[in-house]
Amino acid sequence: MKKVVTLIVFVLLINYSAKAIFSYGLTGGVNFCSLGDVEVNFGDYKLFGEPDNYFGFHLGATSKIQLNSLFIQPDLLFSSVGSFLRLEEVLDEPDFDRREYFSAKFYKIDVPVMLGYQFGPIRVFAGPSYSLTFGKTNDYNEGTLEVPFEQSVNTSSLGYQFGAGLGLGNLILDIKYEGGITDFGNTVTIGDITKSFETRPRQVILSIGLLLF
Repeated sequence: MKKVVTLIVFVLLINYSAKAIFSYGLTGGVNFCSLGDVEVNFGDYKLFGEPDNYFGFHLGATSKIQLNSLFIQPDLLFSSVGSFLRLEEVLDEPDFDRREYFSAKFYKIDVPVMLGYQFGPIRVFAGPSYSLTFGKTNDYNEGTLEVPFEQSVNTSSLGYQFGAGLGLGNLILDIKYEGGITDFGNTVTIGDITKSFETRPRQVILSIGLLLF
């Protein structure tokens, strides 16, 4: 009986492999990233995450394994994302001159793997996304509040994506939402005080892809 089941599974796998269509190409687009409402108290200072969307981008390689109406789409992307922050001194009376608005930018390698279903030109999909952060910068001006700022992030993080799009021949148009499963942010240091800053940014991602083969 086991031999019969094994034979059936083997034949099905060969049949599916014969029907599967492999293709790959290029993809790119824009990201709108936000931290949401975040507040961390450092005694004399408070750090806030601004809800405004940070405009970033991504580009890289895409691939697609099509099996009838189902597909798997792994991508390998370079991404530039960021967030807006506000640091202000805690005073009895608010003083707008004692606030610093700035942005933090991060550079990542993203590997999203989407499992989807296509009916006609319409695509729907969802799946995990792994990120490797290899660079960061910010435009914080230390002279405003006369206190140093430093942020650390986790080198690797895991998120999820879901979305919909259009498949028009070799052209792919997608809109996706991304959220965090593990924390992206780690700590923030203001002066000589270090506190946890375990954030999970969210993104809306617009992309266009072209399958070359």
